[in-house]
Amino acid sequence: MDEIQHLLAALVLRIDHGRQHVLHWFRWRFRHKMRAQLSHYQRRGDPLPAHLRDWERAIQDPQL
Repeated sequence: MDEIQHLLAALVLRIDHGRQHVLHWFRWRFRHKMRAQLSHYQRRGDPLPAHLRDWERAIQDPQL
């Protein structure tokens, strides 16, 4: 929820960055967080929870 609020605030309230920059940053940040979560599970050797199994495939998609 915080990420969505941050995205909306960045798009609506800030005029110093363009919309494309904000969306690019949001996508990068989201992918980075997902990769970090996957890495933590893999490093410990724990099985991935169901909600992360889908993201494991999705973050490989360059359109995300």
